[in-house]
Amino acid sequence: MHFIWKKIKYVRMLSEAERILSGLPITRIEHDLSRCEEQMADVGVIQIEYVKMRNVKDFILTSLNLIRDLVVKGCDFIVLPYGLHGFLFHDPKNLKDLERISEIFSEIFSKIAKGFGIWIYGGEFRFKFKDRTHRRFFLFSPSGKIEMRTLSTEMENPPIFETDRFSFSPMSSEELKLYEFVKMAVMKGVKILIQSDHPSGNSKGLEERKGLWSRCQQFNIYGVSAYIVGNTPWGVLRGQSGIYGPYWIFKDGVVKKAKEDFGTSLIHAKLKKITGKNDRLSTALNYGRILEVMFKE
Repeated sequence: MHFIWKKIKYVRMLSEAERILSGLPITRIEHDLSRCEEQMADVGVIQIEYVKMRNVKDFILTSLNLIRDLVVKGCDFIVLPYGLHGFLFHDPKNLKDLERISEIFSEIFSKIAKGFGIWIYGGEFRFKFKDRTHRRFFLFSPSGKIEMRTLSTEMENPPIFETDRFSFSPMSSEELKLYEFVKMAVMKGVKILIQSDHPSGNSKGLEERKGLWSRCQQFNIYGVSAYIVGNTPWGVLRGQSGIYGPYWIFKDGVVKKAKEDFGTSLIHAKLKKITGKNDRLSTALNYGRILEVMFKE
């Protein structure tokens, strides 16, 4: 009887989520599911970038099937970077419902984490509260415990989750793409990275990217340091975390000196915002996509 009641409660949660979402402009995501594997200490991490889904139930069932496959392969830490926030298009008018949806999401995925005995990072949710946008992060433990952090500012760095096995700081989908790109570059021996296609003439765009670049400034991968240099709202910033500033300063200064002193290989990544036919989702998904990579000596 207890099992039947739990199943009824689960179905009710799905129904409630679908009811909330029924009037929202949800479009099918036409991206194939892609997976990117890496090792983080001794934790097997598989980052899920895209999930094909039409509604909350589809999202949960797709995630459940994928998680089952990953567990069979021995994965014990799973990252869902978008959560439900990704397929709601970052639309401000949807934010008011996301607090309730995030609660439903957390109940369901805490049960999945406990059932499989794995860690799940559930992505970032944003919702409106008292005319402010709040950001909420979830980490689900193998015991079913939910660790939730809520930030009330757009620019605040995501929290660090501490466990007995590892420290984990959530990354946005843009950061995941950038992280994989930088890892690839570092493995090829690159020491300095230049990113010069920062949004210009749009203060909102600069603010949106400010948090991303501040967190991705320096990577320490396989013992090699790589720096990202780009146009930023701050101008020049030098510190323990790396070097930062407008592209022209580094082109004529830091980059030139690095080439003279070390013969450093430079990698220039062009990041471009893609838009489809009135497809706001493609803008959100592809905002940080690497379109072209050029290696220069």
